[in-house]
Amino acid sequence: MIAGCKDGNAFLFDKTLSKGRDLWRVSTLERVKTVAISDDGSFAVAGSNDKIVYFMDREFTGNKPLWKYLTQGIIESVSISGDGSYVAVGSYDMRVYLFDRMFTDGKPLWSYKTGASVNSVAISRDGGFIVAGSGDRNIYFFDREYTGQTFKWRFLTEGEVLSVAISADGSYVAAGGRDGYIYFAERDLPGGSYNWRFKAGDKIGSVAVSGDGAYVAAGSDDGYVYYFDRAFTGNSYLWRFPTGGEVNSVAVSFDGSYVMAGSNDNYVYLFDRGFTGKSYLWRYLTGDDVSSVSISDTGEYMAAGSLDNHIYYFAAPTKPKPEETLTATVTTPTTTPPAVTTTTTTAPPVVITTSPTVTTAVITTAGGEGGFGGIALYAGVAVIIAAVLVGVMVLKRRPSRIESKIKYCTECGSKIPVDAEYCPNCGAEQRE
Repeated sequence: MIAGCKDGNAFLFDKTLSKGRDLWRVSTLERVKTVAISDDGSFAVAGSNDKIVYFMDREFTGNKPLWKYLTQGIIESVSISGDGSYVAVGSYDMRVYLFDRMFTDGKPLWSYKTGASVNSVAISRDGGFIVAGSGDRNIYFFDREYTGQTFKWRFLTEGEVLSVAISADGSYVAAGGRDGYIYFAERDLPGGSYNWRFKAGDKIGSVAVSGDGAYVAAGSDDGYVYYFDRAFTGNSYLWRFPTGGEVNSVAVSFDGSYVMAGSNDNYVYLFDRGFTGKSYLWRYLTGDDVSSVSISDTGEYMAAGSLDNHIYYFAAPTKPKPEETLTATVTTPTTTPPAVTTTTTTAPPVVITTSPTVTTAVITTAGGEGGFGGIALYAGVAVIIAAVLVGVMVLKRRPSRIESKIKYCTECGSKIPVDAEYCPNCGAEQRE
């Protein structure tokens, strides 16, 4: 798992907090805004408001990044190929960059200048294809070779593009932005076209595509999590669910079996593809807005970052119990951190205290099948956290203001009395 935080520090962890603290840490000059990690955790990349791209290996060779590159703008988005061989970067300087791991000639393999800030980038697992979303309202699609010294295609949306996603083989792309549309396109469509789009009730801040390209999830400021299949069955979503706030982040397992979401209602949500019970499988209350979520290929491992200064790590798709956690105490000294003790019990989440505004990414497995490839995955899930780590602690579940005052029907989304067992609007039985 990799995460970035507001105070500009970066940390690497294994999933069990085996040392009781970070494995290593890197400091940038300003807030770390975006992070990504390779499938097996061997390589990680971070982008900062200091305009620099940082590339690290798991061993933290030389106790410093393998390389750094200064752009001309804040780093808005980074994405890394499955084996860490290629890194795509989107910058406020309006450029899309592609780097190779060896940092050949000390510069990007290529860069392309769009018409505005590049807000989001995604790269296919083999590094063969890159998609980018720009403030100029365009979605851009490139191949690694940069054929013709330009994009393969682009199409103009009706608003600033805020989020893009790509399937593992680069065959399918999803995007969303300020126009409120969720877009889905095949790689080989003629330029300027898409397979389908769907209009939500407000801007789309996050989209995700399953590794096989069969499913799309989206989170909107209208408070809904939307879930679609590739065929756009019924010319609409398969299902949607109303959270109690803007949905900041969504993530999908490789085959689309599990969907994760983080909302401004302070909850982390987990759904299954079949939308069992027409509601979530479980939700977990944090202490503030959930800013970022990520899920492994198998759906076995999940992470979330919250504005309550914590990172949450869940190790199973079953409902977590706050009292059953792995805990540790971590301090933030100016030199080498002291040894600490850890206590391991049976269930997630691991809760790590950080500075506000956390972004996360979980290691995936190649192909999305079998065990967790590594968890071998490097002791499970590795994490880079950009933040000052002041402690790892367990939060006991407590009522939230939103939960106590507002309740939404799990079927139609209407506001209903908090103690209602059935919706007075549609009659649906309510399920926690």
